[in-house]
Amino acid sequence: MKFSAKIIALTLVALGAVSFTYQGAPTEELAWQNWNDGYNLVKKEGKIGLIDVYTDWCGWCKRMDRDTYAKKEIIDKVNKNFVPIKFNPEKQGVYYIDSTAYSGPQLYAMLSNSKSTGYPTTFFLIPKGDVMHVRSIAGYQAAETFSSSLDKIMQYAAELPER
Repeated sequence: MKFSAKIIALTLVALGAVSFTYQGAPTEELAWQNWNDGYNLVKKEGKIGLIDVYTDWCGWCKRMDRDTYAKKEIIDKVNKNFVPIKFNPEKQGVYYIDSTAYSGPQLYAMLSNSKSTGYPTTFFLIPKGDVMHVRSIAGYQAAETFSSSLDKIMQYAAELPER
């Protein structure tokens, strides 16, 4: 009986040590934020906000998640230069821009300038001084095309004058 207890105790200690030191393979994925946290990070860090506007029923949105946002080149570029934000305008919630509260449809209308863009649409919030510039890309983009689009957005942001 004592022998069994010692074996169990040693096994548990060994398993604990192994699980404590093993951290697994690093997961490479985008550090998605919700709107409220992400918007505040855009303001605080001065990075470009990348807002993935999607719906639960949108097949092209799911394909973009799987085929574009999952690519290492896109992950590295976005995590380094952008604040990635997921936003579903059909979900219930309160979304803040500074101290003003908006519903999902209201925020979507603000981002799109009240023009229907379809899903997915990627909006970019570009902070320059006290001004927040908005640009968008409507529709699905494959990783190679999207990478080029990200480069163009970064170039556009770099050329904006400070106000």
